[in-house]
Amino acid sequence: MYSADYDESIVGTWCGYPQTIWAHLLYPYIKNEQIFNCPSDKYAIQWTNGINPDTGAADRRMAFGYNTSYGWDRVPEHQGPGRAWSYGLRKIAGIRAPAECIWMADSRFYHPSTYGYTIRDTVQIHNSGAWPNPRHNEGCNVSFMDGHAKWLSFSYLRSADANHHWYVDNKPHLP
Repeated sequence: MYSADYDESIVGTWCGYPQTIWAHLLYPYIKNEQIFNCPSDKYAIQWTNGINPDTGAADRRMAFGYNTSYGWDRVPEHQGPGRAWSYGLRKIAGIRAPAECIWMADSRFYHPSTYGYTIRDTVQIHNSGAWPNPRHNEGCNVSFMDGHAKWLSFSYLRSADANHHWYVDNKPHLP
């Protein structure tokens, strides 16, 4: 629904950072804060559609993370939704194989040194601190750019066989 309202654009990860993230933009379509939490998550913190009182920035403690591996592409035509606040929004038609391209997955707590606080709103393949969280029988629930979702094993997600799932053009790029 978001994409239909915004000229087939995919919601960006950090749109108006630090106050607005992807979950805030999708919330008006979902209207339920609980959907951003996972009942199987033993470290669950209730996400709120607002500001984290501990950081003063957007509440980034949800149980599902946006695939930010897109943002590591250095080639302009491959820069996509992972860094939408910086590079512009990616159109759905610009995704080479949306049924194979990971959009979101179960996330874990991640403490990037540049932020100084813990987040959970992203997943990445190039950064072990932000790998998806295998909290479902050694695997993760993963959603793809075409809207379907499925369980994938954690070992598969980290394997070379899965590299093409992490990039909008289905070709890995190194930072």
